[in-house]
Amino acid sequence: MNRSTPPSPRPTDSTVTVLSVTPSAEAQNRLIHIFGHTNWKLETAGSCYDALRRLRELHTAVVVCEHKLPDGGWQDLLQGVLDLPAPPNVIVTAPDADDILWSDVLNRGGYDVLARPFDSSEVVRIISLAWMNWKQNYKRAPARESLPIAVPTSA
Repeated sequence: MNRSTPPSPRPTDSTVTVLSVTPSAEAQNRLIHIFGHTNWKLETAGSCYDALRRLRELHTAVVVCEHKLPDGGWQDLLQGVLDLPAPPNVIVTAPDADDILWSDVLNRGGYDVLARPFDSSEVVRIISLAWMNWKQNYKRAPARESLPIAVPTSA
């Protein structure tokens, strides 16, 4: 296997891996607390650059991203994940989440918005739906090597 090419993401039926992207220790700690009551795996990154680097190594279906990051914003991260083989669903968080942000996130291809401070049941609900959506879309997409080859027929 070529070391510069990461393995293809494989959804599993039991593990939800989420990458939380925020420089806020308070937001990270709250997610750690919420995830402590699930069988999910939480990975963390503090910047857009860190997150994109981690996403090339991780097999993750969901990213929870702070709307503003030290080196960009959620739009930069969303644009960066589009190059991945099975792009994760991006959920944007903000303390002042409103309909304008929600509309912008959805129109640009993000999955949803979570207001902070985090409500445990809302976090679990939105991440569950995002993971199931990613899993369904990933399983539905045909693998490149399994596409049928057109064979000319003799007339």
